[in-house]
Amino acid sequence: MGEVDRLTAEVATIARQSLREVAAVSRAAHRASARRPGDGWLARLAGQLDQTVTLTERLLWQTQQRLAGNRAIPDRVVSLADPDARPIRKGKPQHPTQFGYTLLLAADERGFVADHLLSKGNPADAPQLLPAVRRVATLRGRPPATVVADRGFGFAANDRALVELGVRRIGLQRTGTPSRSRRQLERTRAFKRLRNWRVGIEARISHLKRSFGLRRTRLRRLPGAQTWVGLGVFAYNLQRMTVVMG
Repeated sequence: MGEVDRLTAEVATIARQSLREVAAVSRAAHRASARRPGDGWLARLAGQLDQTVTLTERLLWQTQQRLAGNRAIPDRVVSLADPDARPIRKGKPQHPTQFGYTLLLAADERGFVADHLLSKGNPADAPQLLPAVRRVATLRGRPPATVVADRGFGFAANDRALVELGVRRIGLQRTGTPSRSRRQLERTRAFKRLRNWRVGIEARISHLKRSFGLRRTRLRRLPGAQTWVGLGVFAYNLQRMTVVMG
């Protein structure tokens, strides 16, 4: 770790020297842009340079914090190419930490993606459930009869709120150690059917990644990634329509 910190400090020193040199270039670019107000290309380049300088200053501050021993930096920038991407802890053996965005998907019983939400960072699952169900209810004109989801959504408060919305069948496995009555409920045949149906959505997610580009966005920043995902979901639903109606 000491060697890594030493090399990190050296890179930071080089970056600070580069920023001082870039400052002169930035001033010259803005002076030239003021003399040529109709040159949109030059104005865009000057703006991009300013953005890169701002992000580099942010990265240097993060480096200073890290070298001072602070390993928990909120809303940490990890990429100059895509400043909105964030580190996401997934807990997978091969890739314990990934970088990018998180995507919430809601599919209906026919296999269509009824709702999706791309988020910056890694927000908690549970608070996203009710808004997603409400969006689907608004889209379809009625609440869904069945709601199943990953264990991260499984809280008693979500169960109660879904019942109030009019959802008749709820298949949310609880986090932590369930009570005896809860274990008995989750062992029933009806609950197991709901759980097994939820497992099937993993194949749909894999299909979206392999065939519709949802593994990696080619557009930068959060708005670009949202556009990329939206187009992928739209194309998937069109293909799904040919299967269901064909």
